Amino acid sequence: MAGWNPWAAAAGHPRLEIWFADVPHGATWHRTGDADVITIDAAASRRERSALLAHELVHLERGIGYPVATERTMEREEAIVRRETARRLVPPCELRALVDRRAEVEPITAALVAEEFDVPERIAAEALQALATG
Repeated sequence: MAGWNPWAAAAGHPRLEIWFADVPHGATWHRTGDADVITIDAAASRRERSALLAHELVHLERGIGYPVATERTMEREEAIVRRETARRLVPPCELRALVDRRAEVEPITAALVAEEFDVPERIAAEALQALATG
């Protein structure tokens, strides 16, 4: 199963540069003039790099970030971006289909969803929570 491909989506942003460096919190996005820069932790796994890129692309699309946004705005923004990232990487209709097919056979855990959708467990857990809460 596969959701949205953030690497293909990034290719659609001609003024986007993607860098790899030591990033303590995983990744950052910022605007410099009329260009966008996403920096991803070079030590992150392939699966984590894709999730980090997806998260930062959602920030880029929404255009809300430091230093313009306040701390309170960014707390709210992070929750919105985490939910949207999970929705794109683990589409709800595909997750529902997985649950319907497998729930009687085995427990549907974040680990199972992570393997099925090739995402980190934190993304899978966010997707499962969204599915449960509607």
